Amino acid sequence: MRFRNAVAVAAVALALTAASACDSGNGGGGDSSSSADGDGLSAGSGGRLMGDGSKGRPSAATMADIASFVSERTTCTNLFSDPKDPEHESVGSEWGIKERGVCYDADRMGISLLAVNDMKAFQTRAKKRGGGYYVGKDFAVYSADPTTLDALQDSGLLYLSCEDPEKIPSGFTKEPALVGGCVLTNHPGMF
Repeated sequence: MRFRNAVAVAAVALALTAASACDSGNGGGGDSSSSADGDGLSAGSGGRLMGDGSKGRPSAATMADIASFVSERTTCTNLFSDPKDPEHESVGSEWGIKERGVCYDADRMGISLLAVNDMKAFQTRAKKRGGGYYVGKDFAVYSADPTTLDALQDSGLLYLSCEDPEKIPSGFTKEPALVGGCVLTNHPGMF
């Protein structure tokens, strides 16, 4: 009788060990793209979403990752680097942007993809321009096309709104931005 109990306990321990190995994400079929605490998303290499611990906003390591993140939600084709454009945001310390790319939506309208290394400087310049950017942890996206903006609404990015933030109804995210007079929101009526 004791021998059967010992065998049963050993079998349970072996099964638990195998299940634990599968859940660790070490090739066992577990999903390594989510963090243990589930508090953030990151577009890692190949555009996979991974935990980063930043209030749930996405993060991207490269311009290709930003493009992949946007492409999962809307059209973003023909990506090219565009560091200096006098009519738009530019790479450098004034905007806090380390890399700027442009891709095109289905209507051939440009979408600015911005890898940001100084979010406060970026938000300060964006406020002077009137806001209008979707903001992640370390990148931002700009489009003048309402269809593209709608497609990004539920992406985890928050919209930098600097016009009448007090008009955002209850029930929507309303985080303070890094610059006074602006908020980060998921309210669809703010763009």
